[in-house]
Amino acid sequence: MLKLIFPLNEITNDLGHYYVVAPKLALLHIMPDSTILKTGISFTYFKIPVKFQKEDKYHIKYCLALAAEDNFSHI
Repeated sequence: MLKLIFPLNEITNDLGHYYVVAPKLALLHIMPDSTILKTGISFTYFKIPVKFQKEDKYHIKYCLALAAEDNFSHI
């Protein structure tokens, strides 16, 4: 998970919170690399929201994360 967090911080600083696709919902994805064992999707529910900004829609309670083992695989 740390492998995802550091690039996410950089991307957020450069591009903003584009991965917040609906109020309280983030859709994350990572480029294929050696840490991804197989293509998949995960869902995380946070009891205490992760606050990216002061606005309520940026208080993330639900997170979908997508991972692909290569550039050609799909879920």
